[in-house]
Amino acid sequence: MGRRPITLRAIVLKEQGAGTEFEGRYLGFTVRTHPIYKDSKVHNFEASDGSHFSIYGFTMLDLKLAQVRINDYVYITYQGTEMVDTKNFGEKEVHQVDVDVNDDAVDEPPDSADSDKSTKTSSQPAEDPDKFAENLKFKMHKSKTLSMLKSIWEDSEAKRKKLAEEKQKELETYKDDCKEKLERELDF
Repeated sequence: MGRRPITLRAIVLKEQGAGTEFEGRYLGFTVRTHPIYKDSKVHNFEASDGSHFSIYGFTMLDLKLAQVRINDYVYITYQGTEMVDTKNFGEKEVHQVDVDVNDDAVDEPPDSADSDKSTKTSSQPAEDPDKFAENLKFKMHKSKTLSMLKSIWEDSEAKRKKLAEEKQKELETYKDDCKEKLERELDF
């Protein structure tokens, strides 16, 4: 094989029109950390021509790809958005995606020496995809909960400071009133 440049196409599936399809061999994912927003996954693929591309994850895609093994040949079709009644946020527009696996194109699983490397980079479930998907939901819910708690704490801290300032002003006013009364009584 000759020399070829490595290119990376990171696709934002949400920006594609409904019916857009991508296919390739699933290589796992990497996690993008962000100081403010929740961490997100970037799923990596190898196309049939040998080029590599990545797709930014979102909840539905992450949950479905959690059930795919490394080296499975997958077809991903973006279906657009649909209004869905969610557990935590009520009715919300949710991105929909179909993920199909070509069972005829599955390679042999990596040998044990390579499997340690693939699990470190991909964090794919070793045994139970449903448990992995539930764990992923818990982590995303935990991240949202922590953000909400931080916001509540900041709001309560601001209210506490404002209340303390108001009480301090009331105390100073009361102290001044007492001082004036005492001075008036001493003058008589």
